Amino acid sequence: ADGGGEEGAAEDLGYIYDTTTNTYTVYNADGLMAWNEATRKDLSINCTLTADIDLTGKKWTPIGDGSMSKYGYQGTFDGQGHRITGLAITTDNPRGESAALFGGIGGNGEVKNLQLVDVDFNVIQYGVAGGIANSNFGTITACSVTGTIAAASGSVGGIAAANSGTITACWFKGDIAGPNRGNIAAYNLSLIHI
Repeated sequence: ADGGGEEGAAEDLGYIYDTTTNTYTVYNADGLMAWNEATRKDLSINCTLTADIDLTGKKWTPIGDGSMSKYGYQGTFDGQGHRITGLAITTDNPRGESAALFGGIGGNGEVKNLQLVDVDFNVIQYGVAGGIANSNFGTITACSVTGTIAAASGSVGGIAAANSGTITACWFKGDIAGPNRGNIAAYNLSLIHI
């Protein structure tokens, strides 16, 4: 007997996950948020963007810990030239919180070919802020950031608050405010290639 059928579209997760390469291929905001959640359990999950992403209204948690290289993001994030817009982070924690796309990029981590457009980062009390990362121990290549980045008492960098890795062909345009600040990095302990 005919059991009938089901109608309706399958849920669109906003990403495709490849178990062989440990890669999320992301094409909308929900997919990027799902990747963000997954990296809290595995900092080596790769991400490739195939479309511009609008994060307006989404609560972003910076990926990885910037205190040491081994705690940072260890995968490859390839923006493929796409834009992330609407990324806003405001913190007001007296114990310290930071604002960035990545809290830390580890020694094996790589972020490349990405545009962050009109970010709005504001660390009201203690903490640092960086466009792409708070701390970079890996590589950041061909990335750009525009917008406003501010920290009342910490370091502020248009690309990274502190660089201990390699930053190549990146730029920032916008407003930076904080006691220690730099257009690319507030503190550079390694290599920056224009």
